[in-house]
Amino acid sequence: MLAPLPYVAVFKFGRRRRRVEFNARGDANALRYASGLLRSKIGGQCVSVRRSSSKPRSGRNPAPARAGEAAQAARALEEFTGHPAKLSRTKAPKVGRAGWVLGKLVEVSYIATRDGETVEYVHRFKRRSRPQLVSSADGSQLYLLGGAYSVTDRGIEDA
Repeated sequence: MLAPLPYVAVFKFGRRRRRVEFNARGDANALRYASGLLRSKIGGQCVSVRRSSSKPRSGRNPAPARAGEAAQAARALEEFTGHPAKLSRTKAPKVGRAGWVLGKLVEVSYIATRDGETVEYVHRFKRRSRPQLVSSADGSQLYLLGGAYSVTDRGIEDA
């Protein structure tokens, strides 16, 4: 017998939707039975049933940065630029679960102001340190995945 797993069902009531979390065995019959029971209790039309992520929902989107993370980022920026960091709130782009790999990143170029001087930096990754350059599914965002490097007060350093 399979152990119960967390699932999420979405029910539609006209234009409104309701999300219900429940546990069920992972086979198709158990899911049909569980969604049928939920439908009889809350009504509406079940429009989707999927496996729930193991992470608890925070109820806020996007989740607020932890105070320690913001302070750590501010210290790293101050060490890198040589001037005090100004903290501000900004909405981070939504990171999707699907994307496509363009290839290995050979080098990256960026303009930064350090100690009052604006300079263009170019970092050429060693072959063993190269991250993958990945595009979001819709092509609107680029991400660096993996690689053996770190970002320090001296810039990007290969491991």
